[in-house]
Amino acid sequence: MNNIITYFTLDFDGTYSNEIPDSNGVQPIVYAVPQCRLEEVERLAAESGEEFNDSDTDDCILDLFERKLIDAGIIFQLIGVLDLSFAERQVDYLVDYLPHVVV
Repeated sequence: MNNIITYFTLDFDGTYSNEIPDSNGVQPIVYAVPQCRLEEVERLAAESGEEFNDSDTDDCILDLFERKLIDAGIIFQLIGVLDLSFAERQVDYLVDYLPHVVV
């Protein structure tokens, strides 16, 4: 079994993009996920954003995403929030090799 993990960032600025530049808005969340399941994690993140935007669910994107991870049997750990302002997130703020999805 491959036990290598990677960090994955879920960025909400595609949904919550009308923030005041100096505000923090809805900040990105970082998870530790299995590297071998990264493509599935990225797909589930995108699906969570689409489900949130296309339905009248009372669940937030984060809840939808974590439920999908659990249902898929993907072990994850919430690492924390990236404390960056909305303006700081409008440029490339992550190195290319760190996976992330903007929903």
